[in-house]
Amino acid sequence: MSHYTNNLHRIFVDREIGFKKKITPTELDLDFFNNVKKVVKSHLKTKIKEFLEQQGLASITPKFRIQGSWAYGTCNLPAKQGQEMDFDYGVYLPVRAFDGFNPDAGASEQAKNYFEQVELMMGDLCEQHDWLLDTSAPSSCIRIKIRSNAHMDIPLYAVPDDMFDSLEERNELQVSLGSATAIHESLDYSKWVFEDFNIRSFDEESLMDKNIQMIHMARRDGTWQESDCELIRKWFADKLKSLENNGQQLRAICRYLKAWRDWQFADKSFQPSSILLMIIACKHYQYYQYRDDLALLSVLENLPNALNGNVYENIEEHESEDFNRMKEGERVEASQYADVLYRNFVASLNNFDKTKALKFITNEWGNRIPQNEDLIETSRQAIFDTPPLVQPNITPQAPLRQG
Repeated sequence: MSHYTNNLHRIFVDREIGFKKKITPTELDLDFFNNVKKVVKSHLKTKIKEFLEQQGLASITPKFRIQGSWAYGTCNLPAKQGQEMDFDYGVYLPVRAFDGFNPDAGASEQAKNYFEQVELMMGDLCEQHDWLLDTSAPSSCIRIKIRSNAHMDIPLYAVPDDMFDSLEERNELQVSLGSATAIHESLDYSKWVFEDFNIRSFDEESLMDKNIQMIHMARRDGTWQESDCELIRKWFADKLKSLENNGQQLRAICRYLKAWRDWQFADKSFQPSSILLMIIACKHYQYYQYRDDLALLSVLENLPNALNGNVYENIEEHESEDFNRMKEGERVEASQYADVLYRNFVASLNNFDKTKALKFITNEWGNRIPQNEDLIETSRQAIFDTPPLVQPNITPQAPLRQG
């Protein structure tokens, strides 16, 4: 790692006005989502059970699971007007609920009917709560607009019987990492961890990590689509558990990349997917204690080439899958944006003029970058940064102030 003039760490992590604080959902957001989740779960649990009983399946009760960025701990507030937070809340049934389940046989009237019935159930609930059922949403899930800047996607899963039976009630813990206690054991992938700020816990049904398999998702047209949501969740959680401080810093880097994407690609017809950015971050991330800026740089210097090429990762049943699903021209353009990001970030690290340093990164992430020059620590003598820390157990200590 080269030597840099500025330490931008506090720009990102300051607990009062830092960028991470600006992009983190608030307590009010969590209250709101938790209430919506409880209402949806209560309604669908009752209605789907009644639907199954009409099919002669009285012994099956659906189970539910938070997914996506809320499960990974990488959810951000929208960057611009018109963008929405996406709350993914999956409904699980065992394949024994579907007579002769065969996802390779094409469209199934049983799957089509199930999707339609649940959509009708949600239509009734939307009328009660002044939500909007969005039938123009992707055909792989049911979408409800729950407020102007947020929607809930409800995918309907059929999972292997033994995997379904391993679902159990557990406490999905969200913890504060502001203390030295960090996360310790709570990063078991079956626990929901949301980093850095005090957020209460949710009760949620969780899959045990010992029995993760490929599952299938019902589509509006009656076909079954393979879903890797649980396999990816487990892969990411295992990655975090293998890192210093249980991957707290890596999760933050993923959030910074997504926030950059949301700001820069808001008006584009394409964008790098969240899973693509997450995989790239995992591939190139290096840990720097008390230096989110240098940890981010370790990813940014590789981001242009990564976005312009194929991206593979050793995720079970996806070893040969290219996670960069952008077209060739889109890859080139995304790579160019990433190159500008890298150059501006290096310029910010190197510029003695703090006003200009802030301008470089504000151009990339927008006005949620705190405009406070006091958060930048500058040394008139360039100091070589230490190599990435790789020790598994690091005793926290106050960072040295330079200058």
